[in-house]
Amino acid sequence: MAGAASESLWRAHQAAMANQQSQLRSITPRIDASSHDPFALRAAILLLALVGVVVAGQTAPDRLRAAFALPELNFGPAATVTAWLTPPAYTGQAPVLIDPGTKSIAMLPGSELAVVAAGMDSAPAGRMIGHKLEFDALGDQSFRAVIRPAATGRLVIGPWWHHLADWQIDVQQAAAPKVTFTTPPRPAADGVHTHLAYQAQDQYGLASLSLRINPVASATAPALHIALPPHASKGGRASLASPDLTASPYAGLAVRLVLQARNLAGLSAQSAPATMILPMPHLTNATARAIAALRRDLALDPSAAQLVANMLAGLAAAPPAPITDSADIQIAFFARALYAHAPEAGHPLARMWQLVQLAEQGEAYASAQNLAQAPKALQQGLADKNLTSAQLAQLLSNYQTALAAHNNALAQQSGQTPQAGTQAGTQAALAPFDPAQINRLAQQIARDMQAGRTEKAQAEMQQLQAMMQALQNARPMSAADAARAAAAQQAASALDQLTQQQAQLLDKTGQAQGQTNGLTDQQNQLSQALQALREQAAQAGLPGLPGLAQGQRAMGEAGQHLQTGDQSGAMAAQRAAIQSLQQAARALAQDRAGQGYSMGPPGSGQDQDIPGGPLGQANQDNVKLNSQGPADKARTIEQDLIRRDSAPALPPPTRSYLRRLLGN
Repeated sequence: MAGAASESLWRAHQAAMANQQSQLRSITPRIDASSHDPFALRAAILLLALVGVVVAGQTAPDRLRAAFALPELNFGPAATVTAWLTPPAYTGQAPVLIDPGTKSIAMLPGSELAVVAAGMDSAPAGRMIGHKLEFDALGDQSFRAVIRPAATGRLVIGPWWHHLADWQIDVQQAAAPKVTFTTPPRPAADGVHTHLAYQAQDQYGLASLSLRINPVASATAPALHIALPPHASKGGRASLASPDLTASPYAGLAVRLVLQARNLAGLSAQSAPATMILPMPHLTNATARAIAALRRDLALDPSAAQLVANMLAGLAAAPPAPITDSADIQIAFFARALYAHAPEAGHPLARMWQLVQLAEQGEAYASAQNLAQAPKALQQGLADKNLTSAQLAQLLSNYQTALAAHNNALAQQSGQTPQAGTQAGTQAALAPFDPAQINRLAQQIARDMQAGRTEKAQAEMQQLQAMMQALQNARPMSAADAARAAAAQQAASALDQLTQQQAQLLDKTGQAQGQTNGLTDQQNQLSQALQALREQAAQAGLPGLPGLAQGQRAMGEAGQHLQTGDQSGAMAAQRAAIQSLQQAARALAQDRAGQGYSMGPPGSGQDQDIPGGPLGQANQDNVKLNSQGPADKARTIEQDLIRRDSAPALPPPTRSYLRRLLGN
């Protein structure tokens, strides 16, 4: 019923609309202005236009055209717009000039874009992403605006009908660094250090690189962080580090290691985790081992502090091995502070490591602490440009005094006396290094710092740090160890002399002008001397010293080339011999420093860094790179300049030039 009614209503509506449509008619338009303008004001418009034409006279056409012309530009044909793009400081890149015709500008966040407009009376309009550019006057008809785009957008200079410059700004985020283990971490052969082989890559360099350590057995135990030298390369050059992690509370446990890198742009990355069991410290005192075990328990479960405190109190009351009265008192005092969560407990893990050392070192603990402070004072003094010779001598004397006192304490504690043979006391500990050599090196560092030769001073500082660290780790030697150290010292001196003689012979070969027969005997004598050195090194317990065998082969080839008059071939072989001798000298220096030597290729350099470790320990990182570092290259160049400057027949202008290069 409802449907029928709706249908009927709809048909009625359609019929009504059709009827109205049939009645529509079109009419003729009429202009009836008078009814709308009874006072004829429309005539005033024509009258005013006529008066204007009369008044303008002959300029009327120009005035009419100007009324419909666009505004004139405020700059002439000499107007120019240029821009300077300054990348962030961490890139080390110089500013780049941008032409107005450039379509797109790619930049890193933090870059600065300076727009300079010249040849115009007033500042042009400028916009980027809806923001107006603020131009400052540089001079007559010259203006400058500086922006630091944070997002991609379009930069336009000039009015909308005439763009002087139109650039698409593309802000591109810097890439994050890449870091990875190249081989699984493992304990080093000495059972103390941890062998880390890793690869860090970043286009502009790293700000920091660290090793995060988490125990596998506990997901809640705090992580430890060990600083590593932030070396990075563009080509993926591998680095090696050997930190001493025996002071870690997780020593002896399975741990998860992760490399963490942060580049200069502030972006971070981390490596895939690797697992290993950390080496344990070599502790001979049972009380020290018990404290180390409790320290490990506390690190894994910080909530067990009161339980650990009770166990420490028991150790103080009945130590399993003899300890000094000072150690006994300090253990008991720390146990009470740890139980009460008192501020005197300090950082519990760091304090417990000090107790481990106190129990282990006994009476030698105080001298060890003094010895640890002496190198720091020496390094701070060397960095002072106002350091006098007298002050340097005093710092060196303080260091040597601390070193002698520590070694005497070790000798007395082990039941030996410092005078019981030269092998048991301080002289044995100092045998690997000549104190005069340390003095000369320290004085050279001071001179280089005062002269502004900072890179050279830094390289020498690393060498001094390695020597001091080796001396600090020295222990009273047995007769066999002392004999080996003496042989190593003699081998080092012989290697240095052989290298100098081979360098001198290389210069003679270069000046021989084809007459090389007379130099063959000299080359053969050097080869025989090297053979004797190899035999002496093997007898002294230094077999297979890298570089010696290669050096002797190169010397033999040089002798053959000299005998046949092949000057270029002889010089190439002599250079190879020098590189091999330098490699042997570096390996021998590592062995004398207690680091051991590896069978690396000739010319492999090493960088060393001694970052302060967490929890109170100081870790020694021996970092080796697959190619010479800048300091090694600079040192090689300097040695070559010095050698050439020593030639007696050098022309005066050449000698003057070389000395200017050397800074003399």
